[in-house]
Amino acid sequence: MRDDEYYEKIFDRLETLLPDFTPEEPDHYPILFDFALYMMQNFKDSEILYYSTEFINQCIDDGGPEMEEDMIDQVFNGMYDVPECVERIRPFLTRKSREVFEKGLILWNETPGATEIRPPAE
Repeated sequence: MRDDEYYEKIFDRLETLLPDFTPEEPDHYPILFDFALYMMQNFKDSEILYYSTEFINQCIDDGGPEMEEDMIDQVFNGMYDVPECVERIRPFLTRKSREVFEKGLILWNETPGATEIRPPAE
C-alpha cells in the first residue's frame, strides 16, 4: 500500500468518471495499469478520452509525488509507444499533468530502443 492518501480515492473516481471500466485487480497499484490498458484500447473514443484524462488530471493535481511517479510508470509509459495516443492526450492535460507527462516522455526517449517522440512545438 502506498503512503499517498489519494490512492484511497482512485476506485471512487474511476467509478464516477468511467463506469464501464472494470479493473482486473482490486488493488490500488495494478488498477492504474488496468486503467492504462483501457484508455489505450479506447483513446479514439472522444468521450472515454475526455473522462480518462479528467481522471489523470485529478490524480496528478490532487495526489502526491508517488502518484505522479506511478502515473508515469503505470499509465504514461504505455502511451509513449503510440504517437497517435500521445498527440490525442496532450491537449486534455492540465498544466501540472502535462509537466508530469513530458517529464516521463523525456525519460522514455532516453530509454534504449524506445520510439522517440518529440515534445510539441511551442
